[in-house]
Amino acid sequence: DGTRRGREISDLRRDLNLSDPRGAKIGALDAEIQVATQVGDFTTASRAIAQRAPLAREDVAGASDENVKRVAASVTLYYEGLVAARQGDSVTANAKADELRKVLAATNDPQKDQGVHAILGVLALEQKHFPEAASHLAQANPNDVYLMYERALALDGAGKTSEAKALYTKVARFNFNSPDVAFAHREAAKRVR
Repeated sequence: DGTRRGREISDLRRDLNLSDPRGAKIGALDAEIQVATQVGDFTTASRAIAQRAPLAREDVAGASDENVKRVAASVTLYYEGLVAARQGDSVTANAKADELRKVLAATNDPQKDQGVHAILGVLALEQKHFPEAASHLAQANPNDVYLMYERALALDGAGKTSEAKALYTKVARFNFNSPDVAFAHREAAKRVR
């Protein structure tokens, strides 16, 4: 009986504190986007972004704080910009970075431009503009292990070998807890052997 099964699933979610299936889907899509982007599967990354965007909008539709809605919209722009940057599409990456900056302009968060710097840093890295990439990535999220790895690549390319090696070592020693961090961990470990 479908009704009974539905009640059982609802009870199970409540008992396991899985009351946010939309949030779980968003989290799974985040991981898919990050990994697909890192390995160059841009079709999968773009598809996952397209699936994630309406879920994120639904998730914050009832929020009374406009900052919550801006931040939710900013994540989609960030992912779109990152995919474009990884592909070396400077027109789209720069446009997404500009749009991201505009969306977050009204927020009071001093870290609001970290995503912009991540996009521009990855784009510069793809274009082999290593000093520019290192500069932008130094201003990106310092807690994002994959961006730390990207910064190490930029420093390495810019001839700052000792700084790069220190970051590779840090990433290689990081106790990973997600697929994207596992990827960075593995790649960094190869560079410190």
